[in-house]
Parts: sequence; C-alpha cells; structure tokens
Amino acid sequence: MQTISKQQYYLGADLGRERDYSALCLIDAHLLTKDERDPCTFNWITEWRFHVVHLERIPLGNSYVDVASYISDLLHQYPLARNSHLVFDATGGGLTFYDLLRTKIIPAKLRAVTFTGTGDPRQDGDRWWIPKSLLLAHLHTLFATGHLHISSHLPLADRLLGELSSLQLRFTSSGHDTYEPDSSSKHDDLAMATALAAFFPVHSNSSIFPRLKGFHPNLGPSP
Repeated sequence: MQTISKQQYYLGADLGRERDYSALCLIDAHLLTKDERDPCTFNWITEWRFHVVHLERIPLGNSYVDVASYISDLLHQYPLARNSHLVFDATGGGLTFYDLLRTKIIPAKLRAVTFTGTGDPRQDGDRWWIPKSLLLAHLHTLFATGHLHISSHLPLADRLLGELSSLQLRFTSSGHDTYEPDSSSKHDDLAMATALAAFFPVHSNSSIFPRLKGFHPNLGPSP
C-alpha cells in the first residue's frame, strides 16, 4: 500500500498580453512512500509524482489587477492556503504583476521567473532568470519518464497536449535554442503555465530524473 508522506501545490501562471490569454496550471506534487524497502539500505522506497489537477484560461480583457486578485482568492482556498507555491512569468510587463502581488497577502511562496535565452538558472531572492527552453525541456522529460500526469477529464487537457506537441526546437540568429509553436498553433500559454509549475518541484531534486535536453514526442493524457 502506498502512502503520501509529503504534498505541495504549485500554481504556474503565464501572463497574457492584450490579445493573449493568461493561463493557470495547478500541479499536485506528492511524495509516495511505497510498501517495499530498498534491498540494500532497507529504507522505504519513495517516489515523487506530479499531477496536473487544474487548467484554466482567464478570459481576455482582464487587467493584471483583476488577474492578481483572482489568483489571490484562489490561493486562499483549501487546500491551497497551505503548502503552496506561485510561479509566474515576470518577463516584461510581468514585473508590474509582481508589484501587484506584493501588495496582497498571498499564502504561498512566490517565484517570479524572467525568461532568458541561454545559461543556467539564477536567483536573487524570489526572482529567477531561467531559459525558456530549459523550462520546456524539464516538462517534456517529466512526461517522457512518466512522472507527470494530466487527467483526460480536464476540459483543457487536449489543448495543453496539442500545444506541447506543436512546440518545436528552434535556434536564434545568435545560436541560442528556444521552443516556439509551429504554424498550426498560435498559443503556448497553457504549456508555459505548466512548465513554470513543474520546474521547481524537480529543480532541487536531481534524483527525480537525469538531466536531459530535447523534445520527447511520446506525450499523452492519463486516464
């Protein structure tokens, strides 16, 4: 019998512009303790699992003030009012959103992420700078290794998987790698919200999967 020994929630928010949606993805990250022991150490075997439990696109026309208030209300609901993290896109106008959040009482650890073109992740307090391609590579690897699951019952599950499948690895004129939607898709907001939510549970735990780079095509929703 498996038991949950640790559980945290990660809410990823990709902030839209005037003609783009703001998207939210909530991941339930939990550490399972299995009913079996390691034959060498005799310790109980544990494994992290990640489940996308909520996907949402906020309707167009809402200001950053509206979005900040909505997210604040969401994070005050049970069970998010404890053990939760808010990870959001702070690139460009996202810094305005960051300032708005700091005026509210948010029951979650904040991480403001600015997308970069290359390099390793770096941190200054609750602000982070992370290559977009690295965020998406982590997300694809979680899918490919079976650590991340999406319930097929979520209304936007197919749309998220469609965005992930359409993202192609491209290289800029300066030689930096990035993921961009192909011509069949105009949006990557759900994919980026999920990538933001999924990055931090695994970034500090290298045992979850080997560090891989590249695109993994074997994606699909779980039952």
